[in-house]
Amino acid sequence: MQHLQTNISHHRHKRDISLNNPIRLADHRRPKNRVYFDRQELRRLLDVYSRRVMSGEWKDYAIDYQNGSAIFSIFRHTFDSPLFAIAKRRDGKKSAYQVYSGPRKLKQSSSIEEALSIFDKELREIPTHRRSR
Repeated sequence: MQHLQTNISHHRHKRDISLNNPIRLADHRRPKNRVYFDRQELRRLLDVYSRRVMSGEWKDYAIDYQNGSAIFSIFRHTFDSPLFAIAKRRDGKKSAYQVYSGPRKLKQSSSIEEALSIFDKELREIPTHRRSR
């Protein structure tokens, strides 16, 4: 019980929110340069993804936001490395889309439609390292 009270007391002192110590909302706003997939882009990504899920090729996806990029990663199995990643980056007001298989860039375009057109063909996984003979 003493340990619990100490933690609660410590927590109160750590984050004292009162009229004498207001929170600055500006300190908690999202950075303006953050890149996101908009609704239309997500719809296109999920359309391509769902077709490959129905055919049994893909099983899982993840969306990450980091360093001025939004990344949609596609997995064959939940705990594997991504088979493909579609990245959206912004240069000023223009967006650029890249499709990767591992470290290899397969396609780049200023249009998500054009970038995703690579999935209209049959794709195969590209090994990221060579096997020794």
